[in-house]
Amino acid sequence: MEDMLLVSHGSRPSSLTHVQKSRERRLKNCINSLKKTGNLEAYEGVFSEWLQKSHRKVKNYCNDKSDHYLPHRAIGLSELDRTYLKFLWWEEGDPAKPKVFLYRRVVFGLSCSPYLLGATIRFHRQNVPHNFEKTATLLLESFYVDNCVTSVDDHEELEKFVEESKTILSTAKFELRGWEHSYSDPESYDLLPPEGKSISVLGLRWHLKTDSLTIDLRDCVEDDTPVTKRKILSTVHKIFDPLGFTCPVTLGPKVLLQECWKLKVSWDTELPASISKKFERWRKELSKLNKIEIPRCLIPGRNAPGNLTFHVFCDASKIAYAACVFLRCESENSTTCQLIQARCRVAPMKSLSIPRLELLACSIGARLSQSVSSDMKLENLPKIFWSDSADALYWIKGTETWAPFVF
Repeated sequence: MEDMLLVSHGSRPSSLTHVQKSRERRLKNCINSLKKTGNLEAYEGVFSEWLQKSHRKVKNYCNDKSDHYLPHRAIGLSELDRTYLKFLWWEEGDPAKPKVFLYRRVVFGLSCSPYLLGATIRFHRQNVPHNFEKTATLLLESFYVDNCVTSVDDHEELEKFVEESKTILSTAKFELRGWEHSYSDPESYDLLPPEGKSISVLGLRWHLKTDSLTIDLRDCVEDDTPVTKRKILSTVHKIFDPLGFTCPVTLGPKVLLQECWKLKVSWDTELPASISKKFERWRKELSKLNKIEIPRCLIPGRNAPGNLTFHVFCDASKIAYAACVFLRCESENSTTCQLIQARCRVAPMKSLSIPRLELLACSIGARLSQSVSSDMKLENLPKIFWSDSADALYWIKGTETWAPFVF
């Protein structure tokens, strides 16, 4: 039993806490309240009526593991820790006599559950046979809570990784399943990704057939409510783009938000028509982002590290400054240049000169290149920084002693 619910006012939380005494007190208070008002039988009759009219389906017990799977269930609790995880159950259906039970497994939904899951998986990945060390290392670097996202070079490595990963985690009674891949083999129908299939990977949409990434806009639903500062901020934050390839698009509403701050408009006050029209025009064109795809693979084929170079571009204007990092890959037959990550910032409300904004762009470009090279474990690759601001380049290359740069 993962959660217990009580009838309550809509403005109050109905989910019971994980504290045993609090659960029991709230449950008894609810039962007593229903008894005093004579609504207990009516309350229980509502669910019976729903079942009879097929508004709710009775779930029969199913022992098929493919029916549902929670990875936390594989993690047991010691007898000492079980006293901290309790829940109530109505014995023989009598709500007046709740009985206390102890959890024997880690409960899904607790704040500590993701940590316990990750720590358990890391422990078993670190204690593997010598011939599984490569796969174990790849697993160690590729898990995000209970999802594994990684890349291999060819089909042979794909099959090896799948089989060895299952073997490693099966020792902890974890079941790896739901495998998806972008490998396509025309001679093997089983290895051909379905046409048009896409899945969610770390907040982005991954199109298996083209092996490309797009933005997930399913949460950006249009509505007819008045345009307010809160609405603009909420809409922008619904666009999850960790790579930053939509920066030119998401910058527009951020500039509008800055205009709202200059006008000192409150969060829920309807904005002037000049700002509202700009925002509505931007939102109508937002669906075009679905057509923008970027390749998932940064390094096609097996290229030597010596053929790779980071290129960092920095630029600024009166309203914003930005930086982006590309990876240039040279091979015998072709040269590719792929965007890795980009960041943009709205210029501060305090007026700054263009050269100083260019220096800010160089600053975030330097930090971005450092984090990208560290995350990709390519710290030794050459980096080339590009800026069209002679003033910023002079300040950076100058040998004079300057005051600390603070912003």
